[in-house]
Amino acid sequence: MDFLGEHHVPLSLLLLDVDHFKSYNDTYGHQMGDEALRQIARAIGECTRQSGDLAARYGGEEFVVVLPHADVARAQEVAEHIRETVLELQMEHSQSLCGFVTISIGVSSANRVEDMTSAALVELADSALYAAKRSGRNRISIAPNLFKACRQSEPAQAPGPTAAAGPRPA
Repeated sequence: MDFLGEHHVPLSLLLLDVDHFKSYNDTYGHQMGDEALRQIARAIGECTRQSGDLAARYGGEEFVVVLPHADVARAQEVAEHIRETVLELQMEHSQSLCGFVTISIGVSSANRVEDMTSAALVELADSALYAAKRSGRNRISIAPNLFKACRQSEPAQAPGPTAAAGPRPA
């Protein structure tokens, strides 16, 4: 049985990746890279304080956030809060277009967890993450099957850059 199981609640997943992290390590060194990841982890933790929210390092410079009981609109709000909080850290990154460390975020969501497997939820978030990267980084991308639903339930555009996800780059 899939870990999402038989629950009848919404569930959202965020995949976050530090933009141009290899060039950050190359420019500032691995110790500074590790410190940057610690600061980003703390920022993510500050933005995910609702009961049941889970944030973890996913590997390398990637993080995952699981938001139980969160529909796509709440997931987008949390993602934007995380993106803005990381940007507000103003960690210098001379190889970044804006001069600071930024993150890109892919969002996937299921209205009821029995509607989707955990693998599909991760795959959709991963696809959305790569769409955010292709669209210029330092932005959020909503998985394609959810973007329309989010726009219908949330008529006002969310603050900050947001893009619809497409196929993953080769």
